[in-house]
Formats: sequence, C-alpha cells, structure tokens
Amino acid sequence: MSGKTFVDRSAKRKQGWLDGPLPQVQVSLQSLGSTLATARTGTDGTYSFSISNPGTYAIVFDAPPGYKMTTMAAGSFSVTAIPGPNPASVDAGFKKSLLALFLQRWRALVRGVGTTPSVGK
Repeated sequence: MSGKTFVDRSAKRKQGWLDGPLPQVQVSLQSLGSTLATARTGTDGTYSFSISNPGTYAIVFDAPPGYKMTTMAAGSFSVTAIPGPNPASVDAGFKKSLLALFLQRWRALVRGVGTTPSVGK
C-alpha cells in the first residue's frame, strides 16, 4: 500500500500541475485502533507500507504545522487490502492554513522593516 502527499495549491483536492510534493508528513497504518506502522514521506512526497494480511486498514495522515488537509477533513482513509500485490494508493493533499499564510507574510514584513537602505557616498 502506498501513496503520496502534496501541497494542494489549486485547492482542487487532487494533485494538479501546480501542486508539488509535501515531504516529511507522518503517515500511520492502523487496524482496529492500533498503529501497525508509521512512515514519513520522502522528498518526493511518497510513502509505502507492506501489508501481509488481507483486511481493512486505516491510513492516517498527521498534517504538518501550518497545514490543513484538503482531500479529507478527518485525516484518515479506510482501505481494504486483498491477498497478493496491493495496488491501493492513498494520496493526501494539504494546504497552508490562512493563519500560517498571514504569519509567514507578517514575519517577512517585520524582517524588512528593520533594515536600512544603503546610501551611496
């Protein structure tokens, strides 16, 4: 079972050409409320779990600080694994929260206020 995480800049809830990967997202594989495995997405936003037993599992995504999930409000997906290769793929999109965007721009502005322009002699 595998998938990817991405920055959902287009807010279309699926990855588009403007939407790049989101690395370092913690992803958990759960069954019956127990965590079976955890992984962090790579630089390309991908993750993978090896599942040996058929059954129903939950893929749980922890939104990085300043981001909220766009592809599902709850942050988890239910998937059913079957015997043999599991082609199931669960992707998750995240968008920066409005507060995070505001703080990012505010910090950039504050950094710019303390600088003095150089004056030629």
